[in-house]
Amino acid sequence: MDLLSDLYKKYTQNHISNFLVITLICLGYLFLAPSQGCPVDWDCNAYIQMLDSLAYDPALLPHHAMRILPALIVRGFVHILGLSIEQGFNLLSGLSYFLFSMGFYFLLNTNTKPHTKIFTLGMTLLAMGSHHAVIQALVNVYQSTDALTYPIVLGLFYFTYYQKQFHWVFILTLIGLITRQNLFFMGELCLIFGLISHKKKANLLYIILAGIAYQLLVSYYHAGDILLASITPVPYFFTPEHILYVIQDSGLLNLIIPIMPIALWVTKDLLIFYFKNWYMLLYAGITVGQPFLSYHLTGNNFERIAMQGIWPLYLITGMLFYEKYLKNNTNPLMCFLLLFYSGSLLWMMKFIPVVAEPLRLGLSVFLGLLLLSAFLAMRKQKHSNYHIKKDATN
Repeated sequence: MDLLSDLYKKYTQNHISNFLVITLICLGYLFLAPSQGCPVDWDCNAYIQMLDSLAYDPALLPHHAMRILPALIVRGFVHILGLSIEQGFNLLSGLSYFLFSMGFYFLLNTNTKPHTKIFTLGMTLLAMGSHHAVIQALVNVYQSTDALTYPIVLGLFYFTYYQKQFHWVFILTLIGLITRQNLFFMGELCLIFGLISHKKKANLLYIILAGIAYQLLVSYYHAGDILLASITPVPYFFTPEHILYVIQDSGLLNLIIPIMPIALWVTKDLLIFYFKNWYMLLYAGITVGQPFLSYHLTGNNFERIAMQGIWPLYLITGMLFYEKYLKNNTNPLMCFLLLFYSGSLLWMMKFIPVVAEPLRLGLSVFLGLLLLSAFLAMRKQKHSNYHIKKDATN
């Protein structure tokens, strides 16, 4: 145990080692991930065609054509850096994943003390490797719009929750509405939250301007009808049998299983947090609810879309777990166990193919139960030691 404590103290002296670990993992996925072409029925086909022109094209699905930011950035890579189209999308997806990973680490680290850097790294690796949906854009590199949503949501949360700088929220909302539709709603919810909770009167102007910009985009690309269809369920949707079928077939539970061994320790705190910061709950509901309601349309794209609304749960759980269990208590063993757990999931996501998902899921549940059991044992031991000391004092 002394050796573990010494290693822990030495490792947590600076951020360099963690920075290198995250960077190497990102580079590994960027260069070693088995790249795929764009599947026939995926929206990435629209993003490739949009490199030629961003003008309205009836041949493109309107809600795909609205997502012009990836095409703009890749066009810049192609013309300025001389990259091929595939290389441009690959670079954009890789940079987005890197920004998300590093942003997650440093944002979680804003409230933590030096002795918990291993915990921060463990939670970051867990977010990076919780599910194949997180790295989908590194495999299908043309799906860069998905990769971009992660750092943009991170930025919206940072400037709303930590900084309360809503002019930056407004800017990110404008960036988000040309990236993916759910980002517009996230930005508007953050601005409404700032208006109500922090009395930021300028937010009313931001809300109106962002709404006008979004409506102009919808009108130009004639996207109103298809956006309405994307939230319209089939007539038999609300039957218990169909809802249970969608929950089972969509893989919804697979997205939250990796975080459950940690989230169970802060369940009450999570409920309080989401009640107070309702914009995050509504964003998750919108992002998960849309493909859930229109499962007859989204099908096997559900996990890829829904994960964009679920991953903030990993960040918030890390924040609350630290506040409750680690802020005033150095527990190297707990931090190393979390690091082992998250590292194992990351390794499995890399080396166990998607076709063997049941195997990966089973191993994830097994490791999660082991982590939960270890935490229970440590908590029991802590209470036992407390009572021994109390009896000795008396």
